[in-house]
Amino acid sequence: MELCGGIHVPATGHIGYFKITSETAIAAGVRRIEAVTAAAAEQVVQAQGEALEEVKALLKHPKDVSKAIQALLDERQELRKTIEQFQLEQVKAVKGQLLQQQQVKEDATYILAQVRLPHADALKKLAYELKQEVPQLVLVLAADIEGKPQVAVMLDEQVLEAKSLHAGKLVKTLAQSIKGGGGGQDFFATAGGKALEGLPQVIPHAEELLGLKGE
Repeated sequence: MELCGGIHVPATGHIGYFKITSETAIAAGVRRIEAVTAAAAEQVVQAQGEALEEVKALLKHPKDVSKAIQALLDERQELRKTIEQFQLEQVKAVKGQLLQQQQVKEDATYILAQVRLPHADALKKLAYELKQEVPQLVLVLAADIEGKPQVAVMLDEQVLEAKSLHAGKLVKTLAQSIKGGGGGQDFFATAGGKALEGLPQVIPHAEELLGLKGE
């Protein structure tokens, strides 16, 4: 069966080499293909062959390219698991240090510290874990995350009522030190910035706002 693509030819042989380059769905039960023919098709095939040869060269010319690529993907997955485990241990160590820095004052437990963490999720996870373990917590963390400054504030619900604090408002004020902004809920809020050099100013500023200066 011959296919009419809009350009009429006496026979499909006149089209020459035919190479499908894409296939997509454009409606229910309707698909669209795009293709090149003749010299353009030969150029596409040649380019694909050259790309394959480059891949083979990068892989040191394996007999089975697919198996070599799969081996790299498996190795990448194992490395990712190792990195994730290392990051978990790193966060666990930071948590242990923070638990030793608790400061109790007027029916609240304060933990204010500058830390280094692997990613933003670790900062959030750490804040929630500390909230679960430390009663009446007031937590302010100034975090260096891969060279980018972030601030997190976590407040226990009892502290919110007793001291009229708001994590979102507090974090916005503290974010000024890192030339950033942020916000969140009354009990938990985060902020990011672009001035890493301002990160050491966050904790002293927080101590001043919370009335801990000189304690």
